[in-house]
Amino acid sequence: VKSSDSRSKVFGSKRLARAFGGLRNSTLGKAAENAGSLTSGSVGNRAKTPNATTAGGMAAPATGNAAGDPTAHSTPQRDASLQTNMERMLERTAGQSNAVNRAGIKSPDTQIAVPEGLDRGNACEVISGKNLKPFVTSNPNGRARNNIQVFSARQHQSSEAFLRNNPEVIESFAVVIGRLCEVYGIKMAAAAIFHDPTGGTIAFNSNRALHFNIRFYHALHYLQDQHQSQACYSYWYVVFAHELAHHIVSAHNKEHGFYTESYAAHFLPKLAAVFATL
Repeated sequence: VKSSDSRSKVFGSKRLARAFGGLRNSTLGKAAENAGSLTSGSVGNRAKTPNATTAGGMAAPATGNAAGDPTAHSTPQRDASLQTNMERMLERTAGQSNAVNRAGIKSPDTQIAVPEGLDRGNACEVISGKNLKPFVTSNPNGRARNNIQVFSARQHQSSEAFLRNNPEVIESFAVVIGRLCEVYGIKMAAAAIFHDPTGGTIAFNSNRALHFNIRFYHALHYLQDQHQSQACYSYWYVVFAHELAHHIVSAHNKEHGFYTESYAAHFLPKLAAVFATL
């Protein structure tokens, strides 16, 4: 389903607001209520869909037995090989993130039907429209000092006022986003900061570029003097994992949850290295 020239996946706040406290009480794999997805197209060398049939369970990638028999015995070597291949795919896919559209984003609200069997409570997903423009700061290119692009909500004057009155918040958030880009092996040109004073969108993925709402960073971490804390980095680390999983899966379903968890697990040692510097 196309919306304007971009395709986007949004991450709402209702569930992530209860996410990580020092990597505890994780909501990994849980889809955000009323968040939506636009089809992002296929991903080359895509891993097989996990076959999680037990509620609350986490399945490994499909083994791909020649006979297609899910009861066939595997071997430690095969399991290790499958895991290694999946981890390489995660790294490759993250590294293939696209540069942010510097002109901004303009897309309407859209509803798409969700096929049966995707573990969703509703018959459709609502994709929140985006209307963002570059925010021109002291940097005429509308970027933070580390070159992360900054956008304001085109239809809300309060959005530009917030960004203009809080340059230190922009720079602080840009540091967090920049360091997490390094954790996941993403070029900073593929990440952006935006401010939207309405709705519950914490982050979204548009055309394989990641956008993060500074409103939630300001409220949940900066004002709480938590902007250099492990809790802050854990929170946005999970948001990154969720949005990167949309490089592979558009819908919020079990497969998307599996890849969110896989991203978070695989890159966790690099996050731990960041913790050591805080």
